[in-house]
Amino acid sequence: MQTRAVGNKEQATPGVIDTIADGLTLAVINPLIMTLPLLLDAYYWLGWKITPEPLVTPIRQWIVDKGGSDTESTVDALDQLSSSDMTSMLAQFIPALLPGVKRADIYEAWSRPTFDLGHWWIVGLVFSALILVATGLFAAFYVPLADIAIGRNRSVRRVIRAIGQTWLRFLGMLVLIVALFLLTLGPLIVVWGVTTAIGIGLGALLIPLMVFGGVAMAILLIFTPEAIVIADVGPLRGMYYSVNVVRRNLWPTIGFTAASMIISFGLGEIWQRLAGTPPGLLTAVIANAFFAGGLVMAGMIFFNHRLRLLPRSMYPGLPGRDQRALHS
Repeated sequence: MQTRAVGNKEQATPGVIDTIADGLTLAVINPLIMTLPLLLDAYYWLGWKITPEPLVTPIRQWIVDKGGSDTESTVDALDQLSSSDMTSMLAQFIPALLPGVKRADIYEAWSRPTFDLGHWWIVGLVFSALILVATGLFAAFYVPLADIAIGRNRSVRRVIRAIGQTWLRFLGMLVLIVALFLLTLGPLIVVWGVTTAIGIGLGALLIPLMVFGGVAMAILLIFTPEAIVIADVGPLRGMYYSVNVVRRNLWPTIGFTAASMIISFGLGEIWQRLAGTPPGLLTAVIANAFFAGGLVMAGMIFFNHRLRLLPRSMYPGLPGRDQRALHS
């Protein structure tokens, strides 16, 4: 366990294992955190499946008519996209289990019905609506977990107001992150495309640069959602806090991220193997919701400790700057 001086006192900073244990302990004490993941899994088990087929089919036909050396592989990819479930976008931000499991491996009482949208423009509208719903669910999931993780007590009215505010901030965060990735990686992609078209093979140089740049940005911005809900700031300030917390705690951040991924992927394999029978499916979705919620809160605890230890002179506007970090 590390210690850092704060004023005239020393403040303990839990290590990776202690932080994960703290998050899972909070999950045991607060089982209601499983509500949203469980509701989403119930929908993915019984609810409608919405596919982008009306939008993908014309594109597929145009590629077939145009022809080319890579037509077959492109058509195969579009066929898979055409039959994919658009509602799985909701699980990009909420750790539901069933969207990531092959349907053949899940016990089914009956097959999910497919909803035909009919026209390509309806697909676009539904896609936009799903983004709004996904970020709203993300806010509804993250705000209560942040309050639990840092011991913040708020009235129901203030929590609802915070969820609405966080919803807008998450939308802004997505726009800013996409813009940042396009701004930094876009020129490399353009150069790669142009040089490939004229027969100059720079892929061996540009692809590693793009991968490194993408991974570096992902690591630096990894705590942006946590910053928004814990420090109660906008997306720009949240990105600023995330970058500086990671910069000052690079190896602990990499260690925590690696440990969380190993736990998530390892347990995910177990849950998938259980999902083929009724009791196994029930056990898998409940256990997944519990561990996923615990790991999310562990990430919030990890970030909160290190955020509160940033120099006051650099961050005079940080809300709650003088409060003691959790478990100090």
